[in-house]
Amino acid sequence: MVTCARGCRILLGNTGKVLREEVGDNPRVCHHSPSRQQNWWERSRGSQALLPKCRFDFKKLARPGSTQPPALTQVSQHFEAGQIHKVIGLLVAATSAIELGKLHYKRIERAKIEALETTFGDFEGWMPITDEIRKDLTWWITELETQDRKIFRKAPEIEMFTDASNLGWAGCLSGHVTNGRWGPEEIDLHINARELLAILFTLKAFTHLLSSLYIKVMCDNTTAINYVNEMGGVRSVICDVISINIWDWSVKHDAWITASHIPGKCNILADSASRSFNTDTSGN
Repeated sequence: MVTCARGCRILLGNTGKVLREEVGDNPRVCHHSPSRQQNWWERSRGSQALLPKCRFDFKKLARPGSTQPPALTQVSQHFEAGQIHKVIGLLVAATSAIELGKLHYKRIERAKIEALETTFGDFEGWMPITDEIRKDLTWWITELETQDRKIFRKAPEIEMFTDASNLGWAGCLSGHVTNGRWGPEEIDLHINARELLAILFTLKAFTHLLSSLYIKVMCDNTTAINYVNEMGGVRSVICDVISINIWDWSVKHDAWITASHIPGKCNILADSASRSFNTDTSGN
């Protein structure tokens, strides 16, 4: 079975060979055994839930006699878009068992799309391996052994309401309100990006109340909701960057986030606070 660790090894190692040794002479055939497939799942030792977990042989990624991944100074600078496409497929398949997997393949996917646009859809065309791509691939290699994913989660422990207007942003949590005006670099952003910034700023403002909690974000912007729940996206670079910052906050503060839709007419308090500011209480 072709694993995403092996795919990352090809991109982060010294060889430019396609997955020939992994899939045989027919690249459309993926040989696997049921026994290996069973290793994708294991029961948690606690009583909560069934946790899917990826199992990969990381020693194969290292130099002989070492358990460390290949040095990044040895990484190839360019690969065929088709090779990247295959590895992305492996990473996407693995996200069902990797809690933060969605956070670490979108930039690779976007770079592949941009490369294919440049070469008019030629999968044999070359694309650069940027520092961002290298960082995400390295994450997959180094973090997989510690990652798993809960199938079932308890209900969210707290609800947070956010909104963004042309003037500023606001967030409401358990009777508390925080808000702020847009700065010169933020005011011209697309409304989708500003809605995501409202979520990020509210999380930061209420960090002392939200750490280690399962948070339900109520937002009236469906694009922002999708970017939060999917841990980013490929269409908008700025929305993807803000989403990464939101989840970086979540990881740092041991929290989990889900976003749900609330009609704008029902998001009264956050909507009002995003348009009315008190200099004594507003700020990022």
